[in-house]
Amino acid sequence: MKNLTFKEKHILENKERPSVVFFTSDGCHLCVELKPKLEKLSEEFSGYFDFYKVNISEEKQLSDKFLSKDEGVPTGFIISGQKVFKIKDPEEPDKKSWYSEEYIRNILDLIK
Repeated sequence: MKNLTFKEKHILENKERPSVVFFTSDGCHLCVELKPKLEKLSEEFSGYFDFYKVNISEEKQLSDKFLSKDEGVPTGFIISGQKVFKIKDPEEPDKKSWYSEEYIRNILDLIK
């Protein structure tokens, strides 16, 4: 999983395959829990998607482009060409250990 900067955002728009982009923060415990899950999924789905993470503290311009003022982290998107799809937050409160590996895998399986 690669870090993405504002200067590199054009990469997302010019890719042949979709990108999975998660906005995170170093001080976010949910983001820390999510990192190994995303790294595992990035290996599992390497033939279908490119995975990126954006640290909102370091990449304010890029964060502002994608995140609304009331959105927290982690927040994920799937970007394919000019189309941007937000990965919906899990609805069950117990899954707010947020995006479980299974939850994200199910979404990616639907799209690949």
